[in-house]
Amino acid sequence: MRSFIIKYFLPNNKRTLITISNDKGLQRMVDFHEDSDNIDVYILAGETTTPSFSNKVDQRSNRNESRPTTKATRVKAASRPPNRTRNITTITDPVTTTVATALAFGDVAQPRPIVAVNDVEQPRPIVAVNDVEQPSPIVAVNDVEQPRPIAVVVANDVEQPRVTVAIDSIEQPELGISISDVGDVGQPVDAAIVDNVGQAVVISSCDGTVAGVGQEFNNARDFRNALRKYAITRGFVLQYVKNESARVTAKCKANGCPWRVHASRLPKMQRFRLRKINDEHTCGGGVGKDGHPQATNHWIASIVKEKLRVNPQLKPREIAEDISRDYGINLKYHKVWRGREVAMEELQAFRANAYNRLPWFCDRIRETNPGSIVVLATTDDSRFHRLFVSFRASQHGFENGCRPLLFLNGISLKDKYLGTLLTASSVDAEDGIFPVAFAIVDAESYDNWYWFLVELKSALSMTHRITFVSDRNNGLEEAVPRVFADCYHGFSLYHVMEDFKKQLAGLFQQPVKDAMVEQFRGAAYASRVPDFNECISNMRKVSHDVATWVLSSKCECWSNAFFGGMRYNYYSSNIAESFFNSWIPEEHDLSIIQMLDMLRCKMMEMIYTRREASRTWSTTLTPSSEEKLQIEIFNSRDLNVLISSDTVFEVRDNTVNIVNIETWDCTCQQWKMAGLPCIHAVAVLDHTGRNIYDYCSRYFTVEAYRATYLESINPVPDVEKPVQDDSTAIAIVNPPIRRICRPPGRPKQKRTDLQVPRKRLRPLHCSRCKGAGHNKKTCSEYE
Repeated sequence: MRSFIIKYFLPNNKRTLITISNDKGLQRMVDFHEDSDNIDVYILAGETTTPSFSNKVDQRSNRNESRPTTKATRVKAASRPPNRTRNITTITDPVTTTVATALAFGDVAQPRPIVAVNDVEQPRPIVAVNDVEQPSPIVAVNDVEQPRPIAVVVANDVEQPRVTVAIDSIEQPELGISISDVGDVGQPVDAAIVDNVGQAVVISSCDGTVAGVGQEFNNARDFRNALRKYAITRGFVLQYVKNESARVTAKCKANGCPWRVHASRLPKMQRFRLRKINDEHTCGGGVGKDGHPQATNHWIASIVKEKLRVNPQLKPREIAEDISRDYGINLKYHKVWRGREVAMEELQAFRANAYNRLPWFCDRIRETNPGSIVVLATTDDSRFHRLFVSFRASQHGFENGCRPLLFLNGISLKDKYLGTLLTASSVDAEDGIFPVAFAIVDAESYDNWYWFLVELKSALSMTHRITFVSDRNNGLEEAVPRVFADCYHGFSLYHVMEDFKKQLAGLFQQPVKDAMVEQFRGAAYASRVPDFNECISNMRKVSHDVATWVLSSKCECWSNAFFGGMRYNYYSSNIAESFFNSWIPEEHDLSIIQMLDMLRCKMMEMIYTRREASRTWSTTLTPSSEEKLQIEIFNSRDLNVLISSDTVFEVRDNTVNIVNIETWDCTCQQWKMAGLPCIHAVAVLDHTGRNIYDYCSRYFTVEAYRATYLESINPVPDVEKPVQDDSTAIAIVNPPIRRICRPPGRPKQKRTDLQVPRKRLRPLHCSRCKGAGHNKKTCSEYE
């Protein structure tokens, strides 16, 4: 094993090269790849020695020292102890400076071209290596006539793993560079430029790995975390010799293993610098694939926290698979689960701190999307209360392309603070949901709905009378007419029908209840008053009380026969609620900033995608509207049209309908309710040779659809960046008080509705005489 340097990749991981230093390391490689079809192994030439270089200039003589050519990947000085060896790993990005000393590189023991560097007498050295992703040719050092040897390596297009070149005989303390021979291939690592007085100018790398002497870390904690990852990746157990806030010294726990590292804090700073490292292992680690003593819960949390931030639904089993692939250890399910819980707790603290960044985020939205309305309200004790957002692109799309129809929904957010998302959305010409405004509030209540509607009214220009569709619950029935007095408010037919079914509970058998529900549905869809009255009469024949309840439930808000606005055949607000539920994960762990930015990103992508899709449309109406119209044209061929005047016509099929093409009206009321010509109007227009498209509402045209998505929502940069602006740091917003999900005690299995009559109990009957009020044991007829 001392004649070669063997390196290999872990299974399914082409980023980390592992070095085999003894038989135990070889066995670990076999264990890692026991289920693999092949192994990527790189074998480099063994070690040799060369005389040392002196860093002192002899003014009395200028002697030339000959040095033998070697084919080893590491050159070791004979006159220096092993722990003074400096290793320089090739890097991908070149470091530009002035060359101080010349070195000549001899023949390379590889089939690649030899690189030579001539003598240059300059005060500064350079270390530059280009595009090294695989082992490069082995470089031999020849006749150096200068007192300070500095390696200048330029390797282009070398498609082999890294090579390590050792430079010795530099007498200044901490002058050498030792960079781990295992790192991310193809990515830059730390480099140091040695000046005239022996100081190291360090290019800091904070990638969380131990790269070499001179590397800096933010603090002692980051350095310890990097050491832990380093030890787990290489399969040995770490033991701390000194573990203090100002200095940390660690060694390999195996007896006799020379691996050791030391780092200390920089003067008057919290940053840590790696001072010394002996990267030689002789123990092989002795840690198998199953677990690792330093794979603690907090270590697992540190490596999965960012993954959970992106994907909160990441399962412990998936995390264990990632750790096994990246670090080569197998952890038990409960171990990974506890580490995930630690990470989630840390993320919860991050979500609480996100509320303090809301003022900054609101300012960014206003700056990047001029014309947008963003209102943040807090309580008297500076706690979050509610937030309203309406982008300028949404306002423009609703006012210029959407139908004057708004769905109001409240969606519960299943997070720590149990907030609620209030939404106002419309429909475009292709019947797609179009978000207009949304708000995050602490609870769905009349006060919050009233505040939301007031902000919505200030954001929109009222050019048309808007029709609102909602479930009328949580104060909406009172808040909508109070804020939008001149508009229409339609109750969601689904929720009204659910209330009607509750009235029938326990009163009738199932067939009777089904018949009553059908009569109620017929009353809701009836476009004429006589049809509505007929349904009510049928219900009155079964139950006078039920019919009375229906008439007292504000029929003008849910029946087509009495509703004054246009709902365009939308009778429920659930369509908009389902749309937003598809955007929000069922069990999300997003902070309020992430939630707001997620909604912004979804809306931004939706506007762009739909705008691009409409560029290929060549018809007057949108595809879905064109399909509906063609069906009506096909079905109207057998209708008989009688002319009364230039604008009034009589159309006969099974019934007689009057069509007025001047007022866009038909006695079937379908033209008014849908916005597209009904089958009777299509027959009249075809009979008179008029253009049908001239009698279609503009809300179904391609022109209106493109106007809806004309403006874009702009990105908001630096969403995850901490607040650093003094003006925004003054405004403090604390998270809301966490509400309890349910009251203490055992929850009731079924709620009691006092408005629903209780089911009448059947009296006791005797099985012998069939009489009521007694059973067969107390029956008097058989005594």
